[in-house]
Amino acid sequence: MTLAATVTTVMLVYGWIAMHQRAALIREGLIRETETLGRTMQIVADNALRDGRDADLQRVLGRIIDDPETVLAAVVDSSGSIAAGAPSSAMTCLETARTSLGSGPVEGRGWLPCGDETVRWVALPLREPGLHIVLGRRETVVRMDIAASRVRIFLTILVLAAAASLVILLVLRRALTQPLAQIMVGVRSLGGPDSPVTVPVPRAAGELQDLAQAFNEMAERLEDKRKALVREVEERLTLEDRLRRSEKLAALGRLTGGLAHELGSPLNVMGMRAESIEAHAGVPPDVRVHASEILAEVDHIANLVRSLRHVFGGHPVDARPVDLVAVAASAVSAMREDTEQARISVSESYGDSGIVVPGDPTLLRHAVGNLLRNAVQALRTKDGDRRLRVGVSRTDGRAELAVEDNGSGIPREHGPKLFEPFFTTRDVGEGMGLGLAICRGIAEGHGGDVRLDLDQGPGVRAVLTLPLMGRPGAVEAIE
Repeated sequence: MTLAATVTTVMLVYGWIAMHQRAALIREGLIRETETLGRTMQIVADNALRDGRDADLQRVLGRIIDDPETVLAAVVDSSGSIAAGAPSSAMTCLETARTSLGSGPVEGRGWLPCGDETVRWVALPLREPGLHIVLGRRETVVRMDIAASRVRIFLTILVLAAAASLVILLVLRRALTQPLAQIMVGVRSLGGPDSPVTVPVPRAAGELQDLAQAFNEMAERLEDKRKALVREVEERLTLEDRLRRSEKLAALGRLTGGLAHELGSPLNVMGMRAESIEAHAGVPPDVRVHASEILAEVDHIANLVRSLRHVFGGHPVDARPVDLVAVAASAVSAMREDTEQARISVSESYGDSGIVVPGDPTLLRHAVGNLLRNAVQALRTKDGDRRLRVGVSRTDGRAELAVEDNGSGIPREHGPKLFEPFFTTRDVGEGMGLGLAICRGIAEGHGGDVRLDLDQGPGVRAVLTLPLMGRPGAVEAIE
């Protein structure tokens, strides 16, 4: 607005100067016109008086008087009386001019006020002694032209001021308002959850382009610092999670060490007694079957304790070539009775039977068995069709064993806690929450990992990933 007012003021000053210059030019034109007409009338009057044609002179002066712009056109004698032309009453406003002529051949000219007008007059001597031709013309044309010029200048200034204001508005909007709005969008985006907005500013913005570039550089530095801080926080949280997990595993390691020591002797006694009963010749067949089942459970408990010691006690894995397909098939076979009782349809997919990984076959089978038991437990409470799929494949140079069910699934909010020891989604008495923790410990001990895909449709897909065997060797048999 200030710029528009300044432009308007400049245009008004220019209009005032132009109007006064035009008035001066019109006055000069009136002076020249009056002077020329007076000289012409001087010649006409001299000729008419010399030839005695007073009537012709009176007629010519009468025509000049008929012009509205003419105040006086007359021949005046030395006493100031009108010898020809306008009546003496017309000389009232030209009293100064009439008295200044005298009887000599003197010229006179100037401006005189005549009522509310200004008159340009000129007096020129004739050849006849004592006579002058006097001509007076009004400044009306000057006043009318000035009035018209004022209207034109006012309208011109009004139009130009409106146009200038519009142009200034558009220029400011393009060169100032829009870039500032874009910069404000970028400023508001700072500190938000999203990345800062890059501010594009046209080259015509001048200093604003430098401002936008400086803002973009600042936003980029802040974004880099924010990302670095986020990475640092994530790394710190990961380290804290690992520390808590290590503390839990250390506690479990001490617990499993104590359990192994306390359970070792009773298990040995139970195993020896069961073997003795099974080997006795006079034992009835049903007793022999019970003894065999006791031996199997004793071995299961011993293997479980050994797995716990390996996972939570920090013992290194005795790595041997193991056929992962055979491990999966053996674990599925061991769960056959449970799946049949729960009416679960089991499908197996082993695309390549030669998938060999380095590891402990007993520990790997225990890990796969835990994944299968979790899936069977989830399917027991499902109505309708119950399906369990087990597959082994190569993916990106690693071996993958997948156990997938179509159960009710696991809520996503439980995802970060599923591998923590003693965390379980089952009811009290249905699980200790060690299965997935043991699986992850076994997998990491073999250089692999375990993950749960909770967004693969209904149910859960558990994937055990292990490195492939670097060199071929004798494959460990799976009982």
